[in-house]
Amino acid sequence: MAVFHSQVRANLGLSSSQYYEHTQHYFTGDLGWENWQTVGLQGITDMAARLDQENNAVALRKALNHLPNEPLYALLGALEHVVLQERLAERIAEKAQQEIVSNEPDLFLLSALIRALAGAPIEMAQPILKAILQSPRLSHQEVLIGIAGRTWHLLANADIAEQFLLRLAQTGNQALFNQLFADLVMLPELRMVLLPLLHASPSEELATALVKLQQTTKG
Repeated sequence: MAVFHSQVRANLGLSSSQYYEHTQHYFTGDLGWENWQTVGLQGITDMAARLDQENNAVALRKALNHLPNEPLYALLGALEHVVLQERLAERIAEKAQQEIVSNEPDLFLLSALIRALAGAPIEMAQPILKAILQSPRLSHQEVLIGIAGRTWHLLANADIAEQFLLRLAQTGNQALFNQLFADLVMLPELRMVLLPLLHASPSEELATALVKLQQTTKG
């Protein structure tokens, strides 16, 4: 709801919430990065909805590497609903790449980062998605849910879509596989990418999951 209000008010040229100015001060580092408790979610969504105003995109980009988890997750959650400026998208992609190459990646953070790249240029987000799907370890169901929920447009590439479904099958969670496939195949942009896989000859693991999906559909 906070995101909705922020975007509507920004699009209509209306004033931001009472939390906006205080939030701006926080994200410039003026208040100290640990002093996030007084920052309102509405202020964060206001900044995300006004990236092209008052150097907000620059402030958020510079803040990303300093934020404690709580404001970081709140910010990433707000950014997944907006079109990102290129340099801000680059910084988010860099943070995602850091998790990808880490010996101990934070999969919940990686999920939030890939979701936040929903509004990034495809050429910036797609390599991150490919790197995630190349790794069974990174293809945790929480990450896959994030991809299906916010960066599904990247699955319009047939090879990426098949790799995504393979990783989804490898989670062993057939109910999740069925649900995400059903959700994605309803999207016009993905329907003719996904439906041919039902009759193709993919990997054995994916083929098994697809057969079980069809059995469930037939009752």
